[in-house]
Amino acid sequence: MTSDQTPKAVYGLNVGTYEEGLEHVGVRTEPRYADAEVTEGVGRAFASAVRDGNPLWWDEGLARSVAGGPVVPPATLVSWVTNLDWKPDGSGGPGTALLTSVPLPGDSMINVSSEIEFFDHLRVGDRYHVIEVVEDISPEKRTSAGRGHFLTMVADYHRQDGTLVASQRNVMLRFWAEGNR
Repeated sequence: MTSDQTPKAVYGLNVGTYEEGLEHVGVRTEPRYADAEVTEGVGRAFASAVRDGNPLWWDEGLARSVAGGPVVPPATLVSWVTNLDWKPDGSGGPGTALLTSVPLPGDSMINVSSEIEFFDHLRVGDRYHVIEVVEDISPEKRTSAGRGHFLTMVADYHRQDGTLVASQRNVMLRFWAEGNR
């Protein structure tokens, strides 16, 4: 495929130029609000599934004394802002992920690293929202996966009162799979 035949989307990825991608650096998304509030049952179901015996998830009295009330495992964070795929009124469906909407060269993407810093517990009854920003896009690099760009994004998670609960820095490699370009 020649550069003048670059598709606008490949496998859900918005394909564009490096220069088009750079226009997205520093631009914050609108908040994406959770469809549901944090529930103790879902938190415990997750803890059970991964066999996490942390007493904070199982002992409400301890959770009240340590965290001020019932809390859920931090690993459930992203699930609380993931939109429901279907609702009876016809709404719903996955939200557009920032990492797929930034126009960059490449037909493939892999996660390189992810770091999450928590500033508070995930509390039962809270409803979270996330705001994302593209922090950086590297010049083209040659990797064993193919030629591509490293896309660094930051997602800040807030509870309904605006309190920052966690910040996640994620690095993705957006690349042309060898033989595809």
